[in-house]
Amino acid sequence: MKKLVLFLYLFLISFIINAQSTSLSDSRSIFNQYNTEEPEFDINKYVGIFNYDLKKSAKKTNVKLNTKEGEQFSKLLTNHNKKIKDIERINSFILRSTKEMVENFQKNVLKTGDISNQQKVAKELKENTLPIYKLLKQENDLLNSKMNEFLSEKQLKKWKKYNKNLFPIIE
Repeated sequence: MKKLVLFLYLFLISFIINAQSTSLSDSRSIFNQYNTEEPEFDINKYVGIFNYDLKKSAKKTNVKLNTKEGEQFSKLLTNHNKKIKDIERINSFILRSTKEMVENFQKNVLKTGDISNQQKVAKELKENTLPIYKLLKQENDLLNSKMNEFLSEKQLKKWKKYNKNLFPIIE
């Protein structure tokens, strides 16, 4: 009887130790297989390049598109969207190279953990994008001044609130 109890006791202990060691090795292999996603930096969002959706903008500002005021509103936004696309096209090389620079820095940080160049990259990012941002800000201010001419006070308040949430502040 004592031999049977001793045998069961040793069997259970060896079973528990074996189970723990395999679970630890499984968790290590899962940790090693964990792949991080490729870093993606949205330069257009950072700078403030976006196109207004006519229907959504009209809905947010309570402008009916089938009225004279709505036609003016859609014409203004369409022209603004064209200007923004032109600015993006003209500055595409700067935007692409800046995006690549930031993404390469992010990949390097993920690989090595070295963030010593962070301030240099941030400074270069700001230097490259600030002129584009100022141009976009100027276009946005022009759009807002044209909206002041025909929107009612209530609609203008809603437009400014909607526009403020879309346009970033870099300076």
